[in-house]
Amino acid sequence: MVGSGIKKFAAENGLSVKEGVAYGNYHGYMLTMLEGSGWKALAYAIKADATQRAVIIEYLSRADVKKEYRIIASAVEENFVLVKVQDTIGTMKVYTALAETLVAFLGAQTIPGSGICMHCGMEGATVPVLTPDGIVIPMHSACADTLNNTIAEQKEAANEKSNGVLIGAVGAICGGILGAIPWAIASYLGWFFSAIGLLIGFLAGKGYDILRGKQCKAKAVIVTVVVIVCVILAELTSSVLVVQSVFKDEGAYLTIGESIEAFGFFMQDSEFNSAIVGNIVMGIVFAALGAWGTVADIFKANGKSATYRKLD
Repeated sequence: MVGSGIKKFAAENGLSVKEGVAYGNYHGYMLTMLEGSGWKALAYAIKADATQRAVIIEYLSRADVKKEYRIIASAVEENFVLVKVQDTIGTMKVYTALAETLVAFLGAQTIPGSGICMHCGMEGATVPVLTPDGIVIPMHSACADTLNNTIAEQKEAANEKSNGVLIGAVGAICGGILGAIPWAIASYLGWFFSAIGLLIGFLAGKGYDILRGKQCKAKAVIVTVVVIVCVILAELTSSVLVVQSVFKDEGAYLTIGESIEAFGFFMQDSEFNSAIVGNIVMGIVFAALGAWGTVADIFKANGKSATYRKLD
């Protein structure tokens, strides 16, 4: 989504706002403006060869340019240049100045912009197309259709060789359990790390892929459920180990079975029960923070955003 600052700039410069971005022809180049938490970004569609890309990279890497425009990241590809800036007080002034400076720089390098298809490089009637990268570029309608057909064919071919959702779920469970081991250890020591939540999500997704599960939105749902279940099991396991450790300190050595039985007895105490439930909830929150990026990527890879969408 874009905020009021970008929407105002779009209205003043004849840009459109759709699909969460502002876009349109700006001084001879297709401009895309977008923003997120703590950042704003702009991108220009270009058709640049290796030498031209090197010139752009060198310019955006200059310390004075990065400082003046608060640049925190940039990417230069064959058909676009993307610059992300830090979003703080007064950013719109800097952001719009960057839009002016960068488009002037591209023009000075005679790098092609609007008027050609960013896929085939040929001139002719083009339409604005939102790419899976979230950047709008001009393309022939037929070229966008060709790319989408290729994506669909590749996905269909991969799913024909897949073992289905259930086998993939088995792999996700195995991966999730593997990722839950360090979580249980960290929880036993009284630590919570969202990074371990990322590990559980990553390994669950990787396990799904290793067993060649079907690539679909169900994968994201399975990974989400696996992360939650594995965190709960890891928290319960660490709690049982804590109980065993407490008895050991008192000179009583319990087996795992006896420790589980003792844990069940302690769970009847409301204060102890509340503490365990609180740990589980906190664990799920941290795991969600860590694993969200993985789950979001899976949804993106299997959703509408994985295609080339014509905006006009």
